[in-house]
Amino acid sequence: MNGALVVIGFGPRGPTKHAATTNVCFVSGFTLVELSIVLLIIGFVAGGILVGRALVHTAEIRSVLTQLGHYDAAAMTFKNKYGGLPGDLAQAEEAGLAEAGCPDVYGYGDNECFYAVVLRAGCSGNGNGMFDDGNGAANYLNCPENLNFWYHLKQAGLLDGPADGKTVSDINPVWGRPIFGASAPLTRLRNVGIMVATYTPLPPRRANYYTLGLSDRYDILPSARTKALRGHEAFTIDNKLDDGLPTTGRVLVYVLSMPQCIAAGQYRMADETSNCGLFINTAVLGGQQ
Repeated sequence: MNGALVVIGFGPRGPTKHAATTNVCFVSGFTLVELSIVLLIIGFVAGGILVGRALVHTAEIRSVLTQLGHYDAAAMTFKNKYGGLPGDLAQAEEAGLAEAGCPDVYGYGDNECFYAVVLRAGCSGNGNGMFDDGNGAANYLNCPENLNFWYHLKQAGLLDGPADGKTVSDINPVWGRPIFGASAPLTRLRNVGIMVATYTPLPPRRANYYTLGLSDRYDILPSARTKALRGHEAFTIDNKLDDGLPTTGRVLVYVLSMPQCIAAGQYRMADETSNCGLFINTAVLGGQQ
């Protein structure tokens, strides 16, 4: 804006006044109140993003629990209808749930069924109430009943989605490693895979389990082939389904992943590099000894 500038000087006859005109520029800026409002809005936006991410992550964990519930309900329906566990059902071929011509081979060292079924899948189990995994041990059916769990459910019309119990990894197809999202289910939680297994995480608790964060039925440590659970994720799942403790109850941490997953008997909650593999037993799977 324009302003009048008065200059007072001293001459031979005393003080004199001179009026001069000049341009005086006033620059307006943010007041402290305005700056505070801006910073408050930025804080709200940043906080909203963090809260949004936390809500999405919570929803992903909840979806895993929902998936497990669906599979457990499907397994219960299967048991009630056919009289045995999917994958382990000895009469699966007679019920039209397995491919014809599968050799029922038992005993150590005889891998005829194991090799044949891994490459084309879909055979009956041996009906012993466990998920025998084709490792050739004495009195085990040399077929991957773990993979056939999904195959039998699929054939019975009780399983939706891409989990056919048949498509195996080319890393070592002889061992029947599943491809999560193809032969075994994938979750929304960072692509963590779900499998079933009979195992003894902590002796003498040999039982049937769903597995989370473990790579496959044979090489079950968390590895590059799968996404392991973080400590806080494993805790949340354990706490929802069981007691929230990694070494007791029906939800257990896989023994060999304990150094990466727990400290002082508790889940490593704040460590985003922690790797956890869970075994989850249910009344439907049974098998606890």
